[in-house]
Amino acid sequence: MRSLVLTPQEDMQSWLKYSSLCRKSGRLALSHKTLVMLLGSDPSKNTDQPLPTTYPQVTFAYMKHMWREGQKVNEGFGFLQLVLHFSFV
Repeated sequence: MRSLVLTPQEDMQSWLKYSSLCRKSGRLALSHKTLVMLLGSDPSKNTDQPLPTTYPQVTFAYMKHMWREGQKVNEGFGFLQLVLHFSFV
């Protein structure tokens, strides 16, 4: 019913919670699908592009997903360091 009224970006906290529950229960494909929907593109298919930062909370959730999945851990945390650096400059 919510999807008839709100877009995923308008109900982002609910979708992030859903993605977190999927990730914690081992349903990584479903978690990934949800995060890609929120990001608007699939970062795993565009490895030469940086992670989208339009919605920082979604970017952070995607990085946690990458950590759990065991992929691109160094790239993800390198990106986090870059974001933190520019946040405090």
